[in-house]
Amino acid sequence: FPQVYVGDDVTLICNRKKEIKPTKWFINGIQQSHQNYSMLLTAVTPKNNGKYHDPHTLTVLGMNTILNIMIPHAQLSPSIGGAVMTIGEGKDLVLQTDDDLKDWACFALRGESGFALGVHVDEKMKRAVIFAELKEAERATFWCKKKGTTLRSNAVTLKMS
Repeated sequence: FPQVYVGDDVTLICNRKKEIKPTKWFINGIQQSHQNYSMLLTAVTPKNNGKYHDPHTLTVLGMNTILNIMIPHAQLSPSIGGAVMTIGEGKDLVLQTDDDLKDWACFALRGESGFALGVHVDEKMKRAVIFAELKEAERATFWCKKKGTTLRSNAVTLKMS
């Protein structure tokens, strides 16, 4: 599981085929009342540390996480405005880091689908820009990672109003 920083939003997806209803979630061995096949943890803190799993999956999806209180290596932020968007709207997200932007890649999780995004690097301004949109999803989470390392940016979650 990738590094998780304090303040990140984390989406856990279990029982993806939805064959077993309801889904049973356990955190540190204790059954939770949450029965949806996806679990959204918003603005996580060290209190969210633990093992999350669904006993019905053939391969256990677990998250053993040490939340990092330090600042992520790179900063991803909306170029203007906040994190709330209207239907059909898109927003530029800006990636900045103290070192060069070589080998950085950005990703999105929209609903249950994760995918890579195109990154436009502006070497002169020492920043990269990605275009973020929600399509039909109510929320989407975006982050960037340096290839071949564990370095990543903070995560930005955009929501539909």
